Amino acid sequence: MSNVEIKGIIPPILTPMNADESLNLPELRNQIERLLSGGVHGLFAFGTSGEGYILSENEKYEVLEVMIDQVKGRVPVYAGTGCISTRDTIRQSVQAEKMGADVLSIITPSFAAASQKELYDHYVTVEPNTWNGQTEEIKTVGSQQCVLVHADMDEEVAYQITKAMCENKDILKDASAALGYFDPTVAGSKALTGCDLHPGAARYYEETGYAFN
Repeated sequence: MSNVEIKGIIPPILTPMNADESLNLPELRNQIERLLSGGVHGLFAFGTSGEGYILSENEKYEVLEVMIDQVKGRVPVYAGTGCISTRDTIRQSVQAEKMGADVLSIITPSFAAASQKELYDHYVTVEPNTWNGQTEEIKTVGSQQCVLVHADMDEEVAYQITKAMCENKDILKDASAALGYFDPTVAGSKALTGCDLHPGAARYYEETGYAFN
């Protein structure tokens, strides 16, 4: 699926497991159909509630294969491919794209407290080796999960990463709920490169009357 419009309700689907911690793939298919019947606009594998942090790489591929097969193009499939290492992130991102994922979500690396330069190097190294180098169609969501990881970007680094990514019409998602973080980074990058805010965030700022500097 090309030219995916990132919009609407995109639930991070749970990864159902059996009592022995093996994947319950039939139940995954049931969940997919339940959510699709509810009118969602996309499905997100390995989000915060998708257990991606405890699944093996092969298990992730099994889940993604079932999701893509069950969805059958009815909505875009988002794949969380962010890992602690840049190398693993690239490998899993490329594989997810080959399998047919429509959108990649790459969070900041967890566990180790990466420096600002390391965070910048991570994203600008992943970018040309995955969605830009492998395909012109796949989009990427660079996710700044301030609550869930040990690596907070400062404003200048977030601005530079956004600038680099937005040149390829990618999307930056912020999950910190800090308006001051959005102000100098995403707003500035939008003006400079044409990168869009997530539609939900854009509506929120419009409704609350928040004005970017």
